[in-house]
Amino acid sequence: MNILFYVTCTPSPENGGVERVTYTLSKELKKRGYGCSCAYLYEVSNRSGVELYDSVFQFDYTQERAEEKMIDYLLDNHIDIIVNQFATIDTLSDFFYGIRQKMNIRLITCYHFDPMAGYCKDTFFVRTPFFSKQHLVFLFKRYLYFIYKYLFCYIRKKRFLRAIKGNDKLVFLSQSHIDSIVKYYHVKEVDTIDYIPNPLSFNLNLDIDLKEKKKSVLIVSRLKEEQKKVGTSLEIWKKLEEYGYEGWSLDIVGYGDDLDFYLDMVRREDIKNVHFYGHQNPVDFYRNSSILIMTSPSEGLSMTLIEAKQMGCVPMAMSSIAFTSVQDIINDGKDGYIIASNDINQYVKKLRQLIGDNSLRLAMAQRGIEDSQRFLPEAIIKKWTKVFEK
Repeated sequence: MNILFYVTCTPSPENGGVERVTYTLSKELKKRGYGCSCAYLYEVSNRSGVELYDSVFQFDYTQERAEEKMIDYLLDNHIDIIVNQFATIDTLSDFFYGIRQKMNIRLITCYHFDPMAGYCKDTFFVRTPFFSKQHLVFLFKRYLYFIYKYLFCYIRKKRFLRAIKGNDKLVFLSQSHIDSIVKYYHVKEVDTIDYIPNPLSFNLNLDIDLKEKKKSVLIVSRLKEEQKKVGTSLEIWKKLEEYGYEGWSLDIVGYGDDLDFYLDMVRREDIKNVHFYGHQNPVDFYRNSSILIMTSPSEGLSMTLIEAKQMGCVPMAMSSIAFTSVQDIINDGKDGYIIASNDINQYVKKLRQLIGDNSLRLAMAQRGIEDSQRFLPEAIIKKWTKVFEK
């Protein structure tokens, strides 16, 4: 059986989360005799690891004669299944629906985000000039929310119903995502919807000495305030200062458009012991840090939290209507903490407990390492092969 994955950019596992997940899945599938190819929308310079695939090619679905070119490729390479990993663009989805109608080929679309993303007010944020289009949209969403919420649900329902009709299978990351579609969008046609969590991509056979962990609280995130709310994490860290946890640092790994915003916030608020490391491979940071904090209002299935558990770095995160899958990752009070959305005081309280109680932290870290094995590629790939073989 031959599978074509479609992703956003050159499918090196170092180029993004979806690309890394696709690489990990393909590696396991090829061990089991599947053929795996990958098409992508735009080129980036890093091509390490692409030799794993049987074929790799850049394909712009908006180009002239795009449908004809894709059909020729699918026939020449005997592709049986298309897995669209890029569900956020309606025109791309429509393109693949059309391919499916013209060929005897199966289409699976994967949603790597929470279907309630964009629904809750926690994700509304803007810093553009007051009379800009973005700011006017923000004001509408914020102050006419009852209208926005109705329109949002109406449009999302239409999209999901069209996706159900156009695909052989829709795959989400959590059962809670399917529950949200039923509850908020009133979609009842769920027979062709399934959920499969993403697999771990880092080697689990790592020598991690929990007692040698540094006094480091870690953030691994894209620096984009609207999506990740790293500013809330900085606010929490500032509140911790009054308790005098000397020797502890807040280490931030990641890059993005809002780096200058955060640097300015640290200077303006005089927030101490904060270090920005930019774009880095996070493995050594996970291995050496004791605690990971996250304040994102919306996530699909956060690989950052799972990877932190895998490396004995105790995770903390906020739950929300657009981050229901956090319950699938953290066993609250056992291997991490789940805090109610925007409850900064409770977040500070639980973080103080972890920093101040070494025995508690080590016990949570050990349980997290053990529990993370649920996300091993060998376990996740069995769910995918069931979908492919049906």
